Amino acid sequence: MPPSFLDDLMAEVPQDEHVVVALIADLADQVKAEMQAQGLTRRALAQRLGKSESEVTKWLSGMHNLTLHSVAKLSVALQTDLFTTRRNPVGYFGRLPLAATRSVAAAEFDAILTNPPYNAQPTAGPMTRLLATSWEGEQENRRPYEFAA
Repeated sequence: MPPSFLDDLMAEVPQDEHVVVALIADLADQVKAEMQAQGLTRRALAQRLGKSESEVTKWLSGMHNLTLHSVAKLSVALQTDLFTTRRNPVGYFGRLPLAATRSVAAAEFDAILTNPPYNAQPTAGPMTRLLATSWEGEQENRRPYEFAA
């Protein structure tokens, strides 16, 4: 199938812009997941931040280019690390970003599938925590495994 007009337009956008859009959307998703886990509304988060509810809505739209300063404010307001660095892989609040605890890296997923009895160890570095399931026994007897780095 020949490339479409949209494909041609997308090819003209620099790759770093694609990455920026993906990172901003991922960050917004992490904040929303953390808010849900803590039972926080946008209004409550706005109060913690000293911002208007409309400003928080703009931040969480996935389209607003947040500064690192804004990300730090969100981290403090939520008392969680929204991302970690190589220098500080465990974060400033002593727990992993919520998204890191819910995701399984592709290499880990492959290891789970190819290494019975499904006891794979994390392979993506110190900030990865793997949540997997034991596939031994009946479905109702399956229990979660948790591997923390």
